[in-house]
Amino acid sequence: KALGRPVKMVLTRQDDALFDSVRSPSVQRVRMSFDKNNAVIAMEHHAAAGWPTQMNAPALLAKTKSGGAYDPFAISGADHWYEVGHQTVHAIPNDLANTTIRSGWLRSVGPGWTNWAVESFIDEAALQVKSDPVAFRLKLLTGAGRNAGSAPSAIGGALRQEEVVRRAAARAGWGE
Repeated sequence: KALGRPVKMVLTRQDDALFDSVRSPSVQRVRMSFDKNNAVIAMEHHAAAGWPTQMNAPALLAKTKSGGAYDPFAISGADHWYEVGHQTVHAIPNDLANTTIRSGWLRSVGPGWTNWAVESFIDEAALQVKSDPVAFRLKLLTGAGRNAGSAPSAIGGALRQEEVVRRAAARAGWGE
């Protein structure tokens, strides 16, 4: 502010690690239902983890449709772009993690651990129905309804992710 212009500040990893606490461990359970033709009809996702917002800034907890509170950082990413029919997401506060370690946001954006769980599970679901994981993802990235995306932050929605999957598979030589 004193210089009257923006100044870029870069912290060393050591300094950055002193600024915040790491994420707590998480346990996630993901299940999927298929119809008789192996089409996905429902998905259920439960994630238990420390809630850094609950511990550090409880006034910023988000509200559920029924009025309950939850930490959006603990379940961010579960509302993915895949068309899975009926979807249930349940964020569970891990009180043991909240009381044993100082849970923070360090080393990951909100969806970090949840995206890992979702994408790993999509591989498992593809295996269950004997489908190629890339083809299975592309089939679920329809871009319809809530997965169409909207401005300003989700332009392209599922179709944008579909294009990313196609390009990544092509560059990796997938299937060759």
